[in-house]
Amino acid sequence: MIHTSRFSISNRSGFVLCIVATTLYVGGTAWAQIFLTAIILRSRPDVREERLFLMACSLIWLVICCWMVFRQLFFPYTMHLATCAALFASDFGFWRAYINGIIVVTMFIAIRFLQDATNRVLSIEFIVAAIILALAIYFYQLTPRNAVSRAVVVIVGSLCAVAGLAI
Repeated sequence: MIHTSRFSISNRSGFVLCIVATTLYVGGTAWAQIFLTAIILRSRPDVREERLFLMACSLIWLVICCWMVFRQLFFPYTMHLATCAALFASDFGFWRAYINGIIVVTMFIAIRFLQDATNRVLSIEFIVAAIILALAIYFYQLTPRNAVSRAVVVIVGSLCAVAGLAI
């Protein structure tokens, strides 16, 4: 059976452009940069719609951040997208997946550095992010590796990032 895409390339591009524009308008440059980094790291140009929708679900963290005025939710947002980037590359091996996730986290750390976060805070955020990514990739390998298991691992990973805020 041949898989036919419900979205054409122009529709996908328009969808991504709308998400980036929304993120830039509501969250600002930092939020949009993280999203763009994750989009660039997609493993295949013919990415399926459910992967784009899973990445778009990261906007929930932006909505909660604006609603609660709790800027620290930038970390769970980043971990949502870093986990997506990692899991999308997991078909190519653990290290490629891990590196994809760490690239998103590195962009986050660079942004936080420019926001004058202390070295202690940056170190803790990086360690927590690296552990969450490693565990997410590991547990994803134990699942059926489908859209549902990806969604569960991404949600659990971003919720672990919320718990990591307590450190």
